[in-house]
Amino acid sequence: MATLHDALKCLRPKDFADVPLEDLGTWMSDVFANCEVAVNSVPHPPGGTDFALSKRSRNDANGATCAAEMTVSEARPPPIDPSHEELKKSWGKPVKTSDNGLAVSVYKMSGADKNGSWFARKSIHEGLGFTKWKKALQREFAESLAVEGGPGSGCVRGIGGDRRLEQRTVEGVGQMEVLQLSAQFPGPTAPREFITLLLTSDDALTEKSKPHITPLDDALDQVPRHYMVVSIPTEHPDAPPRDKEGLVKGQYESIEMIREIPLTPSKSKNSQSTDRRDSASEEDPETNPVEWIMITRSDPGGGIPRFMVDRGTPGSIVADTKKFLDWACARDHVPDPEEGIDPDEVQALTTGKPVDKAEIYDAAAGNGHGAGVPASIQVADHSKSAPHTRTVSTQSTTESSKSAGLVSNFTSVLENGIQSYAPQSVASYLQPSPQPESPASTESTESDTESLHSFTSAQQWTTATEHGSKKAPSDRLGPDTANNSSESLGASSSTGAKSATPSSQQTPYEKELAKLDAKRTALETRLRRQREKEASRTEANSAREEREKRKAQEKYEKEVAKLEAKREKEEKKMEERRRKDEGKREADRFRRDRDEWKGRAEVAETEVKLLKEQVKDLQKENTTLVQAMGRSEEGRAVLKAVADEIGAVGSDAGSAKSRASR
Repeated sequence: MATLHDALKCLRPKDFADVPLEDLGTWMSDVFANCEVAVNSVPHPPGGTDFALSKRSRNDANGATCAAEMTVSEARPPPIDPSHEELKKSWGKPVKTSDNGLAVSVYKMSGADKNGSWFARKSIHEGLGFTKWKKALQREFAESLAVEGGPGSGCVRGIGGDRRLEQRTVEGVGQMEVLQLSAQFPGPTAPREFITLLLTSDDALTEKSKPHITPLDDALDQVPRHYMVVSIPTEHPDAPPRDKEGLVKGQYESIEMIREIPLTPSKSKNSQSTDRRDSASEEDPETNPVEWIMITRSDPGGGIPRFMVDRGTPGSIVADTKKFLDWACARDHVPDPEEGIDPDEVQALTTGKPVDKAEIYDAAAGNGHGAGVPASIQVADHSKSAPHTRTVSTQSTTESSKSAGLVSNFTSVLENGIQSYAPQSVASYLQPSPQPESPASTESTESDTESLHSFTSAQQWTTATEHGSKKAPSDRLGPDTANNSSESLGASSSTGAKSATPSSQQTPYEKELAKLDAKRTALETRLRRQREKEASRTEANSAREEREKRKAQEKYEKEVAKLEAKREKEEKKMEERRRKDEGKREADRFRRDRDEWKGRAEVAETEVKLLKEQVKDLQKENTTLVQAMGRSEEGRAVLKAVADEIGAVGSDAGSAKSRASR
């Protein structure tokens, strides 16, 4: 796993000034080599058929016209270098996802650098040939650059190109670009911007990605056709922060690659046909299954919690596969990247409807992960939200329903996170109760519903009106003034209604005004009710918070009492242990003294015994000596002298004793 984490370090953010432009080819080759390790580590989808037994499932070429017509292929790629095969264990088992009709396997791996978890996906498809797929990837950002409008305009998967800051091509290696990207999500979320160092290549893989098959057919003795897109966050001097325009800076790291499974090996890397053919030859490499791999990690910025990003990422990257395939398959022909781009054609293909010059594509409907940004970026960071100067859009009914669906989709993710991590007061604030319906409101159009949505909790949430550039009157005047304004408007509506002429005599203009007055009255009524509900909810929340505070205080006091009792118990234990240790030390001291004196007594007893034996021997010797000396005159004289001397000494001792007693 360490090898994989080391390889992923090449995606960490870097300043463009640190890119070695004088030796760009070597640097790009090193990045692609690390990315090869990463993409080859992603496990295959479960099941499938071994490469040696695999066959194509379709007889057409580029036959799918949408994602639903794509075929989930049972073919599996040939084995590659064993050192790369071993890395597949790093990702573990697939993550469970919903609405996954394209059988996309999603994996999660904890990061080793404390910057969040890595996510990977892999899927294998038939119905869109490699060449057409590659050209679609090459034109995804290029076409969005040609569309004028707000953040994310012209996007396919949620992120659109605003400007190209750098572009360089290294022959035999690939292309390097620096793009200023942006994304717009349903309000009130602020738009995001990304400065991305984009590396692309169709020659990124090495000998390690060749099929390892024995015996190896000469036609397979080559690296399969592939196309790799590497996104690295960067800082560029020509792209200062756009926070004054309301954009929040985010970043994402990603590797995306398509690679054909060479059931019919291609004889050339040059572009093949991208036309749709109902019947294709078995020798046509455009019928080969295509393996689609992506590894990503993102930070949407704006203080989005990491757990929200991780929770929303799997579902987002699964949804992106459908968005891209719907866009790519719908085109009968994908031009070469060098061909000119018609903005009208791009907008028609992106929105799926004819171009209306009065409309600009609303990127909020994209709601995409893009090249690595999860849908959980759409958290309500209204503190940083502001209308963007480029955004002036009018949503169609279809786009509004998409946005509403995406908001509800995100809300379910948000609610799960709130229930687990936020106080109940916050959860109640973020999850308003359903609004009642009035008879007049049922006649309003989809756009009226969107306008009404902007009224809900307007003081806390709404950042812009339906047109994205002007605040609602109530927001500009404040809550008190807004109430007065509502009342006056209601009064004027009533007066107008009383003095109105019969409907049969009204002009179309007057009828339209009457409808608008009725709608306005209904909206004002609902707004007033909603404010009353908000007030009662706030009061209930205050009471709930007070109860929670009281419970927390009681719990705190109980915990403190428990800790104090535990501390006293521990002190008693320590005192008892100290007394026991002191008694043990005293007993040890007595034992040592006893043993010492016992030893001394034994030594003294031994000495006395020896002395007695010596005295006995001396007495025996003395007796023998006296007997021997008593046999001669000289000896007797000596003995007498000794006796006299002893007697004198005894006499002196007795006298001294007598004097002492007196």
